[in-house]
Amino acid sequence: MSDVLEKNGHGSDERPDHDDKKKTVTIKVDGIDRVVPKTKMTAAELKALLGIAATQVIDIVGEDGDFHAVADNETIKLREGLVLVSHGRGGASS
Repeated sequence: MSDVLEKNGHGSDERPDHDDKKKTVTIKVDGIDRVVPKTKMTAAELKALLGIAATQVIDIVGEDGDFHAVADNETIKLREGLVLVSHGRGGASS
């Protein structure tokens, strides 16, 4: 997970991208393939880009199938094959 998620905002491990020809990647969001820039952005920025409501939470689905909730200020490295799901915030009861 550490290769996808960075805790302290935009990463300081910026390295030149050796595959400059590929500026976009395909990620899966809520079961739908989406083409996004190959970059790093906060969860809040990604939600705005994808049209996901700001009140929703984004989870990264790990290779082991575990879900990791991403805070709006956490940075996600968008890479080919990344799987995300969005859902309402938990904890409320009726």
